Amino acid sequence: MNLTVMLFSVMIIFSAILSLSSTSWLLFWVGMEMGLLSLLPIVYSHGSLLVSESSMKYFLVQSLASILMFFGGALIFMLLINSWLSQSLMFISLAIKIGLFPMHFWVIPVLSGLWYPQIGVILIPLKVAPLALINYIELNSLLMNILYFMVVMSMLSGGFIGNNSSNVRGMVGASSIAHTGWLMISMYVGKLWFYYLIYSFVLILVLGSIWINNNLFGGISVLSLSGLPPFIMFSVKYLVVWMLVMEGFSILSLLVVVLSASISLMFYLKFSYSFMLNKKKGGFFSSLIFILLNFIGSLVLLLYI
Repeated sequence: MNLTVMLFSVMIIFSAILSLSSTSWLLFWVGMEMGLLSLLPIVYSHGSLLVSESSMKYFLVQSLASILMFFGGALIFMLLINSWLSQSLMFISLAIKIGLFPMHFWVIPVLSGLWYPQIGVILIPLKVAPLALINYIELNSLLMNILYFMVVMSMLSGGFIGNNSSNVRGMVGASSIAHTGWLMISMYVGKLWFYYLIYSFVLILVLGSIWINNNLFGGISVLSLSGLPPFIMFSVKYLVVWMLVMEGFSILSLLVVVLSASISLMFYLKFSYSFMLNKKKGGFFSSLIFILLNFIGSLVLLLYI
């Protein structure tokens, strides 16, 4: 890792901290843009044409979202015009930023051309500020109902896209779309950041194991990302569903949530098998440690519940 990559990686982390700690809407927006611009030197440092093409797609889509967010934020926070139009502009821009259905059109094309560390940067630190903002703003009842529909469709579409994916990057993109729906539905019960932290931890392990070509560790990490019991993601999803029941969500809504998890499980199992059946497995000790951590984490979460 050269000095340029290290510098701009620090700037991405700093941009998220700036957005979360700012008391001004303009500083919050500037922090998000700083993170977006800091990604480009990291991507271009590899010099690959395919990587450059994906980064340009990401930049154009996120720039459109930033423009919509600026106008929506200016109306809401500066001019204090909390109208349906301003809320809609903010809502659409945030849906594009995090890749929520039907604004998930950029996720697979962008991730398909990037290296795994770059995918991790897009899916983990660059999502912090948009998630914080969508958790903060108040939406009217119509937009809340639309958001719930988009959340459910994101969970379902992620599963269907994953089952049609034939490469690992497509699988990671489909997983991101599905987990974005889970992140949003966990927001309803106040567990957004808890779900985000566990998901980010498992996703880092998945991308890292694939990056170092550790197939056994990668297969187990993909199983953990799927939410299959007794891995730690299962406990987090179980906590979210249990709290949805406590909040009085309808049985039909809960059935759709569980169905989406079952659909996603099929492509997780497919890619996990492909990793584990690979001749070059490697990393037995690290995989054993990860399995133990998952078991302990699941036990602690279940006892907490």
